[in-house]
Amino acid sequence: MNASGNSKLLFTCPHHGLGELDELSLRCEDHLPYTCKKDPGQKFSNDNDVYTHQLTDSIVNNILGLSGIKPYEHVAELHRKYVDYNRRYECAFEPYIIQARQKYLDYHIGILQKIDEMLPENENGLAFLFDIHGTGREEIEIGDQVYPFEVLIGTDQQCSIRALTQIDPKVWWDDDKGLIPLLQRKGRKVFPPNKDLEEQNHLLDGGYAIQTYGNKKRLAAIQIEVIYPIRKDTTRREELAEDIADCICQFVKPFI
Repeated sequence: MNASGNSKLLFTCPHHGLGELDELSLRCEDHLPYTCKKDPGQKFSNDNDVYTHQLTDSIVNNILGLSGIKPYEHVAELHRKYVDYNRRYECAFEPYIIQARQKYLDYHIGILQKIDEMLPENENGLAFLFDIHGTGREEIEIGDQVYPFEVLIGTDQQCSIRALTQIDPKVWWDDDKGLIPLLQRKGRKVFPPNKDLEEQNHLLDGGYAIQTYGNKKRLAAIQIEVIYPIRKDTTRREELAEDIADCICQFVKPFI
């Protein structure tokens, strides 16, 4: 880890906000532009990714214990039924609801501020953003084969980790250093399980946040989705958080 004491890791949690607005502020799919609904990879949902805040907290605290440096953490304030912080501006909230619009802008301005703190102009090295989500899936069917998983990793077809792969093109799937192989060595079921399936399947490859912030110079952005049975079980959630934290520490160490 970097010797300066300034974290180069940011964990975001867009879908476990608990804040409430009035009923008129509820997002309605019928009121959003058609372009917000045509992408099958952007399922419209008003349901929170429950327990993702707890999972994010646990990963952050485990990294603090391993490295002595606490990562940045950024958690959405409003419930997803009012604002979906992982969608672009025109698709994220009910049009003309000023408070929802301001909370959305505050969330993303906060991310940008933390990125600026992680990446001062007078320093080298990379920073990493991990966007933490839940998923209702527990398996993916491709052709006649079914792939059960616990953790789903997305990199926008590796576009969101370009800052990383420009330094080391092979690091993402490296048997000894890659994040997914590190998790697999701990016995974790991860999708995609290999490079070929990553290249063939883009439907579940990350959303707005990693697409937006992964394009910034010297920042790699990765989406992590965890299945509900693990998120809801305190013991299993804590065990997974320990594994993710350890693997992230190993994965990022050469670059920060």
